[in-house]
Amino acid sequence: MIAIIRVVNGYTTNIHNLSTLVNITRMFTQDIADIFNLDNQESLQLFNVLKHAYINVRYKDSYVIEVHSAVALYPYITKLLAVVEQVYQKHLMINTL
Repeated sequence: MIAIIRVVNGYTTNIHNLSTLVNITRMFTQDIADIFNLDNQESLQLFNVLKHAYINVRYKDSYVIEVHSAVALYPYITKLLAVVEQVYQKHLMINTL
């Protein structure tokens, strides 16, 4: 998300809070926020697992995510990558006209 924010907005950020990053991407697309469907309790819980993992993997050498959480998050991450690629391609197309 940091990379797509930098590309689309030209905004260099050192923010690593995933909730904040999702909110920033809403300035140019709702598609990224829609992936996580944060109005749904189950999706919100998985997003919180992702936030927790994102923090801990950077600061705790011994951090290990539970397998069932990783499996549950995989479709979200796959979709995130696809949506970010679409947003990037659209940005390129608009800015090369």
